[in-house]
Amino acid sequence: MLFFVMILVVYYESQLDALNLSSSAAARRACNAIAAQVNNMAAAGANASAPLFIPESGLNYTIFVSAANRSVSISYGSGGAGCGISTANVSNGTDYSFFVRRGAMVGNVDGGVVIG
Repeated sequence: MLFFVMILVVYYESQLDALNLSSSAAARRACNAIAAQVNNMAAAGANASAPLFIPESGLNYTIFVSAANRSVSISYGSGGAGCGISTANVSNGTDYSFFVRRGAMVGNVDGGVVIG
């Protein structure tokens, strides 16, 4: 009986580890996708625009952009992921550190990237 309980505990722990790894990978994919779009828009030239594509993952996460740090951060539950962007000239039109909402547009306005 004790052996059976030990096997169940090990199985449960391995399932939690797999779920955490999957969530981390999904956050990393979303972060890289957003950073790539910002970088592409920075190189696209003036007046280019497109909807910001955020990969669906089933996670309830928040997205934060910091121009000063040239970074995108994804946070969910107790985890998160971060990645770099190539430009410090990114804003939401008013701030250079901001949260990104789903359904936002990304555009190049006078050489700077605007997400909003």
